[in-house]
Amino acid sequence: MKLVKALQDAHAGELAAYYAYQGHWKSLKDPAERAKVQEIQEDELEHILFLSHYLHKMGYQSSPYKDFIWTRIGKAIGVLCHITGWWLPMRIAGMMERIGTKSYVKLSAIAKEEGHPVLARKLLEMAKTEEDHEKYFADISKSK
Repeated sequence: MKLVKALQDAHAGELAAYYAYQGHWKSLKDPAERAKVQEIQEDELEHILFLSHYLHKMGYQSSPYKDFIWTRIGKAIGVLCHITGWWLPMRIAGMMERIGTKSYVKLSAIAKEEGHPVLARKLLEMAKTEEDHEKYFADISKSK
């Protein structure tokens, strides 16, 4: 059950990231930055779909309550990207990705403990994707 709760938490967090990035890329003026943040948003959608699929495979679903709350948080962050300028959304995105990386590593360990080695490997791949996103935001924040 610890695994199910952690997967539901990850699903809700990914929804927040997805909607935050939707507002974020729309706030950017540079076409290359817009394209990269759109690509990151697509990665978050892949994570949402995978987590939803795996929960369903286990006989569960995402948490409607958590999904509702975190979707609203993500949308609010997306709106703030249009107000706060360029630097702050880039830094917040990097922090969100750092949290995602750590969460997936921890979630992978739980999956392994609970006898889901294939899931554990996939979650580590997802952690690597989050880490790549984190690096992008850190590098671009330093470059300007």
